[in-house]
Amino acid sequence: MGIWMLTTLVLTRGYAGTLMSLLAVRHVRQPYHTLMDVLNDPEVIQIWQKNSANEQLLRSVTSGIYREVMNQEELGLLIFRTQGQLSESLTSLVKPDGHVLIDVDVTVRNLIAGIFSQSERCDYFVSRDGFLPFYGVVASQKGNPLIPAISKRVMQLTSSGIFEYWFEKQIPNSTSCLITPSTVVERVPLSLASLWGVFVMLAAGLTSSVIAFCLENFITYFS
Repeated sequence: MGIWMLTTLVLTRGYAGTLMSLLAVRHVRQPYHTLMDVLNDPEVIQIWQKNSANEQLLRSVTSGIYREVMNQEELGLLIFRTQGQLSESLTSLVKPDGHVLIDVDVTVRNLIAGIFSQSERCDYFVSRDGFLPFYGVVASQKGNPLIPAISKRVMQLTSSGIFEYWFEKQIPNSTSCLITPSTVVERVPLSLASLWGVFVMLAAGLTSSVIAFCLENFITYFS
């Protein structure tokens, strides 16, 4: 019995330490990193910007992954919101879970940065993969000899990352929630409800040791 009580003490300490780490570190689900991840979820609802180039693309394609996205509208898994409604959709639909917002990277980061500036909390994450690249161009008269030179300079500026730098400078906290950790540390006190396994293990061990002790005496007495 003494050996089992010592063993129980060691196991209890290990169990309590493991339980404490599980309670203190909360794992945050980040299931959507590609458009196919969203399509494979039969319950999540997609939010796209209404009256945008992306909506026009979805309604015009006849095949491919974007046709599959458009087919979700018939199932009630695709809704459109105007740009002015996106911020409200983030807080009322995306945050409670069950919805994802799909839009231009600049727009999404701007919305998240605005919410972070108010609450100082990163309640959203941005997918690792991107799609539908958004281009900005300089329009000029056809045949203008300056176009090749302008195109070269624009490509050099794009490659240098100057546009990303300008965006970060103009939008406060634009990078605060860009890379959201998958684990969050919380201070959660232990309680009897969370430690029930310790007492069950202790009672089971003591009961087993008492039964083994009685059997040993019984066998010794009749042998």
